[in-house]
Amino acid sequence: MPSVLIVRGHLSSPWELRPWLELPDRYEVSCLLTGSNRYGVPEGLRTVPVLALRDLLPRGPLGELPAVVLGDRYLSADEAFATADIVHGAELGFWFAADAARRQRRQGFRLVQTVWETLPLLVAYRNRHARRFREQVLAETDLFLPATERAALALQLEGVPPGRMVVCPPGIDTEPAASCGRRATRTSCVRSRCCTAVRSARPQARPSARGCSSSAPVPRRRACAPTPRTSA
Repeated sequence: MPSVLIVRGHLSSPWELRPWLELPDRYEVSCLLTGSNRYGVPEGLRTVPVLALRDLLPRGPLGELPAVVLGDRYLSADEAFATADIVHGAELGFWFAADAARRQRRQGFRLVQTVWETLPLLVAYRNRHARRFREQVLAETDLFLPATERAALALQLEGVPPGRMVVCPPGIDTEPAASCGRRATRTSCVRSRCCTAVRSARPQARPSARGCSSSAPVPRRRACAPTPRTSA
């Protein structure tokens, strides 16, 4: 059974990870969970307790500063990464996404990143760690899943070619509407994001990650003129 490992550092949350519960049973899904995680995880999602650098530091601001200066990282997640077929991270500048990117070639999993960011920051407004994280994520990620068309355009400006991304909007669970007397079922849209990550990341000929360039072309969009009104 293919295994999918979710990495979110200390930001694993029920509202962001709940769609993974909709992934069919033919995949084994788990999430790395640090001792400093800020939120909960959805009930039913398998978690793998791991140690991160931040876990060794004092709680509160006193521990945040050295974690930022030193750069956070996973300290006891080698086995979890080694047994994963697909690893799913998020964004370009987070330490956990870059940690997975550094392990990708050595441990052989397929690396997928969901991206919500719509501003192509490149190296501006990023600290020295985030600039390095961005470079590692851009170089080693097999597939990017921008959540919107605008996020996809931002990724192209960051240097990601269109062939390495698939726009994957968040799904909507329509089941709660059933209590209002409306016809509603759990749609395939709910699981579309997770299934796209798994299907698209299956082993195949990998495009050259070194081909990334900040000069990647951005498709032009045609503006539609408003339909003229006619008098009766």
